Amino acid sequence: MDLTLCKYAVYLKRADGSGANTPMGSNIEPARVLAQVAAFCRKSFEKGSEGKALAAKLGLTDERVLERLRAGYADASLMKAIPTKGPLREGLIAMGLLTKDGALAIAGCLVIPAPNREGTPIGLVVIRPDGAELRFPASLPLYGLNPVPLGGKAAVLTGSVIK
Repeated sequence: MDLTLCKYAVYLKRADGSGANTPMGSNIEPARVLAQVAAFCRKSFEKGSEGKALAAKLGLTDERVLERLRAGYADASLMKAIPTKGPLREGLIAMGLLTKDGALAIAGCLVIPAPNREGTPIGLVVIRPDGAELRFPASLPLYGLNPVPLGGKAAVLTGSVIK
C-alpha cells in the first residue's frame, strides 16, 4: 500500500500544543493518513503470525472480534512504505506515529481503527504488548479494551468518562 497522499491538506497540532492548524506544506489530511496506516497494518496482520500472537497474548482470540475491529499489526514493513523525507514523514512525526529520529513509535503493536458513526476511520487505537493503549490523535476518546473479565472470549469496548 502506498502511503503517499497528495490531495488532502495537513493541519496538525503537535503534542506540545504548537503548530495548531499549521499546514505541513503539503496536501495530506491526518485522518486519511491514519486510515491508510490502519489499512496497511490490517494487511500485515492478515499475512503474518506476529499480530495474531500478540492479540492472543492480550486475550483477543476470537477471529470474528478481530475482524470486526479490523485489527492490524504494525511491523517493519510499514517503515518501508513511508517516504524517507517530505511532508508525509513530517506529519507522521508530528502525529507521534514516528519518533523525532524517525523510528516507528507503534512498532510491534496492535492497531485498531477508530471509526466515526458512519464507519469512516478518524483515528487509531494502538495497543502495546504490555496492554497499554495509545490514541492517535490524542484527543480520540479512550476505548478501554478489556477482554480479561470475559476470559478472552470477547472484547468489551467502553467509552471513557474520564479524560
